[in-house]
Amino acid sequence: MTASLQARDGAERGDGDDRRPPYRAAQRRERQKSMSAYVTIEGNLTSDPELRYLNDGTPVCRLGVAVNGRRKNAEGQYVDTETEFYDVTVWGITAPNAAESLDKGVTVVVTGPSWTESYTDRNGDRRTKRVLRADRLGASLRFATLTITRTARRTDHTVEDDQ
Repeated sequence: MTASLQARDGAERGDGDDRRPPYRAAQRRERQKSMSAYVTIEGNLTSDPELRYLNDGTPVCRLGVAVNGRRKNAEGQYVDTETEFYDVTVWGITAPNAAESLDKGVTVVVTGPSWTESYTDRNGDRRTKRVLRADRLGASLRFATLTITRTARRTDHTVEDDQ
């Protein structure tokens, strides 16, 4: 390994090597914060959807989704895993449709980028939560049926709304 690679690797580890400009550390933190995994989850809504509109008129819908997993243990039997909770945000023209169509307890399938956010609760404890921005959202037909009702096409939406 060359000296320049050793210096770079040492700075990445945070072992006191301050040969790198300070702005690089800020760039690295920003890059790590923006890293996300594209996932698909299936779970139950933990509450009714909350629809609101931003000052510019953009609709935003918040959903809570609980995902219950199962896996095989060493004996080959299925066991339930710990429930994972996601804060899901739906933007654009899909948001009002989600708020109108979904209720607490409905099983949904959500696809989009997911990441973990940290926050401090009321007691001062550090907590983390899983967040997912829904690119696609639908009701699961595994244990239900549904009737499709088409909405009128909007002519004032942007290309970003369709993504």
